[in-house]
Amino acid sequence: AFRRINSDTRLNTPPPIVMVTGYDGEEMLRKMEDLPVAGVLLKPFTATSLLTVTKIALGIEERQETITAVKKIRLDLPRTIQGSSVLLVEDNELNQQVARELLEMTGVVVTLAVNGQKAVEAVKGNPFDAVLMDIQMPVMDGYTATRTIRKDPRFAELPIIAMTANAMATDRQQCLDAGMNDHIAKPIEPDTLFQALAQWIPAQKGVENGTVEKQHPEKDNPLPKSLPGINRELGLRRTAGNATLLHKLMKQFYKKHQQDVLLIREAIQAGELDTAHRIAHTIKGIAGTIGAEELQKYATAVDLAFKKGREAEIPGLLEQMDTSLLEVMQSLTSVCADPDPDAESEQKTDGTFDSKAVSSLIDEMKIMIDNLDPDAEDKAITLAQLLAGTAHHDTALSLLNQVEEAEFEEAEENIRLLQTELDF
Repeated sequence: AFRRINSDTRLNTPPPIVMVTGYDGEEMLRKMEDLPVAGVLLKPFTATSLLTVTKIALGIEERQETITAVKKIRLDLPRTIQGSSVLLVEDNELNQQVARELLEMTGVVVTLAVNGQKAVEAVKGNPFDAVLMDIQMPVMDGYTATRTIRKDPRFAELPIIAMTANAMATDRQQCLDAGMNDHIAKPIEPDTLFQALAQWIPAQKGVENGTVEKQHPEKDNPLPKSLPGINRELGLRRTAGNATLLHKLMKQFYKKHQQDVLLIREAIQAGELDTAHRIAHTIKGIAGTIGAEELQKYATAVDLAFKKGREAEIPGLLEQMDTSLLEVMQSLTSVCADPDPDAESEQKTDGTFDSKAVSSLIDEMKIMIDNLDPDAEDKAITLAQLLAGTAHHDTALSLLNQVEEAEFEEAEENIRLLQTELDF
């Protein structure tokens, strides 16, 4: 069909053609080396990937020669999880991003809920093949959410898998007693996550064939070989070799967790032990995700001291944790500096901007914000840079701040305001 369309003499200019396939993208491209395809879209695809390949086909965005320029590593993924719909229940932004990107890399359709109450509402309103449930969350914890869901006989067989930094046998049993089917320890190991989903999602839900590709960790890797306090290879393993994702997680960690030990001490001083415990518990999981092993070790010790009621040990443990956190933050300083959204302001003050690029970026951001995609932060930085020196820069900076804080509802309103201002 492609060759017929391309050779039709009635067409002055053949239209750009995007090949849509559920088969291996690299193999597909080898078969089409002599064909001027505009792009390849792998099924199942997301709204963002559809928008990106369409923009490439229409010449709005430059094509990245990923197949020829980037080496690939195969993941032997269980086929049943590809194309399935999973509810991710997680309140921490960094944990949201790593879990979401790992799942979407396998072709899973992800819906996000930020606490147990939101999870209960989502389950009642949407069909899911499985739920990944965090335990310690504000508003409603994972145990309560699971018990509430199980009260409805419609969801008696819905697989609910706990994701928690509590990895002891008693923690696993507590999850099972609450009505969960399984337990995954944080930091998440990709293979463990995929295998757990494959075990509980019915085989007919997935696609029949397909493999998933990921970028080779050494190609275009923005991370230096040596990062004191961080096991770089462990971080890459826990992000399935995705160096770009690991870099993003490190930037989030650097930006949002520098004061964690201070916050724990302040919470203890105020008598808010649950808050102090929750902060230690959170940093235990995310430190492990980025490969900060020593910091994870001390955060685990603090978490356990809170859990066992050994408050006298906590000040000394916090000293060790603080030293380790400082080392990690010093290592990340060189690789985690954000681009300055105001960087172009001094150079461009005439109020002009590239309307085509801004319009395209806003369209992409609307989809990402609607999907609660944390990658919208990178787009928001670019948008603020494009609008530097214009009357719309303040609105763009406000939008960036909202996306950084995961205030997606407010960001959605702000992006509509920006469209009105720009008359798009």
